[in-house]
Amino acid sequence: MYLGLASIIALCIVILLNILRIKFKKIVSKKIPNVEGFYYLEEDTLIDTKTIHSKSKKDFSTNKIYQTNSYKNNTIKRYMISKNHKNLSLIYEYGENVNSVNILIYFYNKKQKLIYIFKVEEEIKSNYSKKIKIPRHTSYVKFVDYNDELETYYNQQLIRDRKLLIYDSISFFLMMFFISYWTVFILGGNLLNSYLDWFGILVNLMLILIITILNFTMNLNGIQKRNPNI
Repeated sequence: MYLGLASIIALCIVILLNILRIKFKKIVSKKIPNVEGFYYLEEDTLIDTKTIHSKSKKDFSTNKIYQTNSYKNNTIKRYMISKNHKNLSLIYEYGENVNSVNILIYFYNKKQKLIYIFKVEEEIKSNYSKKIKIPRHTSYVKFVDYNDELETYYNQQLIRDRKLLIYDSISFFLMMFFISYWTVFILGGNLLNSYLDWFGILVNLMLILIITILNFTMNLNGIQKRNPNI
């Protein structure tokens, strides 16, 4: 009776650990950097708002001019978001001595949620950019250097994968331990007696540790193949 009960409990623990292991993998894999983390918003300074009317009084545009903050001043000095009816457009002014750009432009709605990313890579021929049509729900804009952002992304991805790998190895070790425990109780006999002494437990733990290390190594190689830059 006790043997059957112990086997059922061990089996339930193994199944539960495996479910949690798979569930955690799915959660972490979906948890990519977002607006609260990697894509966090840095608001720029609004320096002027102008309303321009055309010949028709019904036709006008509202222009908001922003001064960029921090390191972005070296590349993008100012920018203007222009609203005409429901259409939005963006024009920005380059900083001094800037010959080429490789930047990302993030667009956020009024709830500061990232809604669109636009990449600009070009040689500069004028102090101002061309007019860019942007999503009509845009309330905020953020300029970032593409190479800096790419490096940040890979660093955060590396941290995420390391955490996942550590958790996966711990859960794998515990799962293998309970599988061996359950198997021994099912088989019983001399195998059960040898398993219950200290030497048997030590040998079993060493074997499981070796298997866990092999599993860790294979997972690590898989991460490095998927992300060669990290």
